[in-house]
Amino acid sequence: MIWNYSLKFDKLIQEAKTIDLQIVRDLKLKTLINVPLIVRNKVIAILSLTSYREDFQFSEIVISQIQIFAEQIASTIYKSQLLKEAEESRQLLSKQKQLLESQKKEAEDLNQDLNIKTIMKKFESFIKKYYQFDYYALNVIDIKKKIMKVLDFSYPPNTPSVIESIHNFAIPFFFGRSIRK
Repeated sequence: MIWNYSLKFDKLIQEAKTIDLQIVRDLKLKTLINVPLIVRNKVIAILSLTSYREDFQFSEIVISQIQIFAEQIASTIYKSQLLKEAEESRQLLSKQKQLLESQKKEAEDLNQDLNIKTIMKKFESFIKKYYQFDYYALNVIDIKKKIMKVLDFSYPPNTPSVIESIHNFAIPFFFGRSIRK
């Protein structure tokens, strides 16, 4: 399809006409043809053809040939974009796979240790590295005493007054839900 200025997008066309006319004047062109490159009903590029010749004539055959070339160019651009997107996706998947493998190894390392303090230090390192969390608290439920209390936690430096209250922290716990007094 050769771009015909009588299309319905009046404002867009008017702006394009103004720019095109400026280009024609500045470059002293005799002919300027804009061909939209369309793939899947979307314009992906514009092919501009120019001539300085006074006697430039284009027939239906020339228009047809230009359209064929435009379709081939559009197809090439589209395929190139698809290949680029596929490569970017492959690279992203590769990075995600590496991250998952690293996380899996660290999780396996956590499972090999039965000391909760050691596990929680590894866990803290893990959440800081991969998820940008700063601190954690591990609360456990004592079913016999019907309370939830802190088993282990990390905290900001220079907060010793909070540490004692956190160690003594206990919340009554009934039937799977917490009730604060």
